[in-house]
Amino acid sequence: MARMRILCFLLFLFVWIPASKSQLIINELMATNATSLIETDYYNYPDWIELYNAGTYTLYLSDFYLSDDKDVLQKWRLPYVNILANQYKVIYCDKESNGFHSNFGLDADGETIYLSDKAGNIIDEIDYGQQYMDISYGRNPTDIYRWSFCETPTPGSANIVTSTTIPSPLVNISVPAGRINVTTLLNFTGNAIKYTLDGSEPTSGSATYSVPFNVNKTMIVKAKSFQSNFLPGTAYANSYFFNEHNFTLPVVSLSFNPAYFYDNTIGIYVKGTNGIEGNCTDASNWNQEWERTAYFEYFDENGEKQISQHVGVKVSGGCSRSFSNQKSLSIYARNKYGKTNLNYAFYRQKPDITCFNSILLRNSGNDNNATQLRDAFLQALADQSLDLDCQAYEPVIAYFNGSYMGIFNIREKTNEDYLQSNYYLSDDSTDYLEGNLRSGISDNYSAICGTTDDYTNLVSFVTSNSLANDENYNYVISKMDLQEYLNYMAFEIYIANTDWPGNNLKFWKRKTDGKYRWLIYDTDFGFGLYNGQNYSYNTLNFALASNGPGWPNPPWATYLLRI
Repeated sequence: MARMRILCFLLFLFVWIPASKSQLIINELMATNATSLIETDYYNYPDWIELYNAGTYTLYLSDFYLSDDKDVLQKWRLPYVNILANQYKVIYCDKESNGFHSNFGLDADGETIYLSDKAGNIIDEIDYGQQYMDISYGRNPTDIYRWSFCETPTPGSANIVTSTTIPSPLVNISVPAGRINVTTLLNFTGNAIKYTLDGSEPTSGSATYSVPFNVNKTMIVKAKSFQSNFLPGTAYANSYFFNEHNFTLPVVSLSFNPAYFYDNTIGIYVKGTNGIEGNCTDASNWNQEWERTAYFEYFDENGEKQISQHVGVKVSGGCSRSFSNQKSLSIYARNKYGKTNLNYAFYRQKPDITCFNSILLRNSGNDNNATQLRDAFLQALADQSLDLDCQAYEPVIAYFNGSYMGIFNIREKTNEDYLQSNYYLSDDSTDYLEGNLRSGISDNYSAICGTTDDYTNLVSFVTSNSLANDENYNYVISKMDLQEYLNYMAFEIYIANTDWPGNNLKFWKRKTDGKYRWLIYDTDFGFGLYNGQNYSYNTLNFALASNGPGWPNPPWATYLLRI
């Protein structure tokens, strides 16, 4: 095998006719890295591009650029390192823009990647199509003008390609997922089936299905076909709840490689040994911005499975990340996992919204050990009576790898996806800002998407001009939804939310002709969660304090209210 690879690459060197004078080429890429390669700078699973020096002399990588935009060929300069003849270098496409991490990602639906030199000449490019989870795409060593899928990705070494282009069919599991009350025989239909019972993704090395087996406890069954002359298929999971109590709420079942949550080095749900400080705790894994793949199943209150797909999962929230039993999780649908949406009407409050890029599986934040519904209840009050942007709510029962985790709340994410699902607005059509109170009162606000320019100009105008002048006043209210802003302020003050306003502050507008609106979220401190901050607390005085008491009310947070 080794001799064959050497011969292949000798042939490669003799027949390679570069597009220009360069000997550096794009050799392999993966736009769907979910479980196959973890990098150890940030401990994530990024997409990647493999470069290969097909020549006979050393090159300076910093003489070259990578881009996913033909109009901006010098989008990302390669790092200041050498690449020897016949050497490979892997570039992580994760937008970190540091070292071997580029400032752009790869599109699993397909796009064109360009390699150019300092003069702006394209020296190599690859126009690839639809990609499949954990399968890479690379040059065929025996036919360097042909690209093929690689069932076994080989970042940093010679490609192992396949001629197949179609994934194996989904495995059919004989018993539908859901509650079962008696021992049940389970049968798979398909070819070359591998399966797991611990939540992890089946691989070619997993257990081989040969005969039916019994389900006699709560468990996750995950199966995948590795049929000959096909690419590996997509795993399919069924959760079985054996002799569990009758469900009266919807159920979320997450299944995943146990190491992704509980390993000390890479686990997102534990304190671990590889963490960072923040969120009211010392160094902890749960503070990292790590995303891990999981399988998401959603059962409605009647026990019918409505969603079954791979997703990305991150720990979310602030100080409540340290809670031992329940941590909030952000759930993301991405094309690298196979589907870009979660298609279901989760919320009775917003039945017309049936498509979500992401949702929040929330532990009720600081209210986790109290009512577990304070924020949802307060937002429901606002939603019923005021013109305000609020998060919808749906309580669910949660299972992780078949273990009961209690009641969580499914909430709308307050990222840019909120504007897309509620207002049909794209990222590039909005300015979406948030309070940036982290290290002190001087941090001000930052952009989630768009820019802070218009809002900064608005504040500057208000600072420099008297609103007693009708023209000035009309200009200001042309830039902000005044009634919504007053509703927002009155609501936060009325509920005595003292984890606000410099904290938990988000507002947005359409770039072209929109007015700023404010978004209600994370009101767990409201209605007296902590002693001394109940109905008798003077939150109006708290909000109007011109010099601010510091955390969480710096002067800039309520400036428009005080003018």
